Amino acid sequence: MEKFFAVCPRGVEPVLEKELQSLGISATTPQFSGVAFEAENRDMYRANMALRTATRILKPIAAFNARDYDALYRGIAKIDIFRLLRVEQTFRVDVNLVASAMTHSQYAAQKVKDAIVDQFRRKTNGAARPSVDLKAPQVVFNLFVNGPHVTFSLDASGESLHRRHYRLKAGEAPMKEALAAAIVLLSDWDGKSPVYDPMCGSGTLLIEALMIAHNMAPNLNRSFACENWQDFDVAALQSVREGLEAEQSPLQVRGVGVEIDAAVAEMARKNVTAAGLDSVITIRTGDFRKVGHRQGGGLVITNPPYGERLDEVENLKALYRELGDHLKQELQGCTASIFTGNLILRKFVGLRTKERILLYNGAIESRLLKYDLY
Repeated sequence: MEKFFAVCPRGVEPVLEKELQSLGISATTPQFSGVAFEAENRDMYRANMALRTATRILKPIAAFNARDYDALYRGIAKIDIFRLLRVEQTFRVDVNLVASAMTHSQYAAQKVKDAIVDQFRRKTNGAARPSVDLKAPQVVFNLFVNGPHVTFSLDASGESLHRRHYRLKAGEAPMKEALAAAIVLLSDWDGKSPVYDPMCGSGTLLIEALMIAHNMAPNLNRSFACENWQDFDVAALQSVREGLEAEQSPLQVRGVGVEIDAAVAEMARKNVTAAGLDSVITIRTGDFRKVGHRQGGGLVITNPPYGERLDEVENLKALYRELGDHLKQELQGCTASIFTGNLILRKFVGLRTKERILLYNGAIESRLLKYDLY
């Protein structure tokens, strides 16, 4: 068994732990912005492909204390890099500093890079060294520093897992797919009844919901950084991929989205098509207050705008009131989930919440508001 760490948005840790357990991974420990777990490499391959709320999977290699850049260099220099990286491979170092005396992430990355490269130079008498590639490296290292505590890991994912590659374009403030999936999974939806988003934007919430309903693994058809590891098992990864493909269910559950901006609505249609869900998701162009969608059951889920300036917030109060009226008058019998980053505007929905869940959209403290529409 190997130790891994799945990273996720703040507040999503309990959802991610349930996802891991649903994959048959029982040795899980929730931590800040992620879940530690123990599994075989085959399980890690499956987690990379199937997890919806994780943004990446890391394999911790070493932990030590370092209060300055020289101590960081010495700590990395003690690690046997040759079992992790071959001289002909390219690499990158990603750095996250939290409450550390080291305040410059780029300089910290440079010191780690120097410690790695110097090992190869010493072994080859300066004849050969691996190269850095910031855009498309074969091996990705992750350095997490919390105070004096340093964790040095291999990144098993490479490109962030939230990038599903169905979103060809997005609006001005797109919600990341991992957070959207978490919102759906927290929404008390049965996964079989219809889904409706009255302000669907680029369609992310709808797409994530319908992928969940049909058991479509979100990262089935992409490559991962672990494919360049020295112990990579290509046959095991292919077997896992085929198994996940076989677990998909026929497209039956339906979704409807409404978007007032015609260009954004067209963007959503293209994203839906790219996700392979155009036969079950319909995007309508218009104002939800005028389109008049009615639904006697299922899930209503939306992420309305919440503004940044005071004048924007004032103008949005009426929108939230009218959204509440729309839910109350036309969507009785449904459950509803509204995600907002504005704790003032939420009050103008005018409905009694059955639950309020604290989540973070990046650094923005947000709430998932849940309602039963009797």
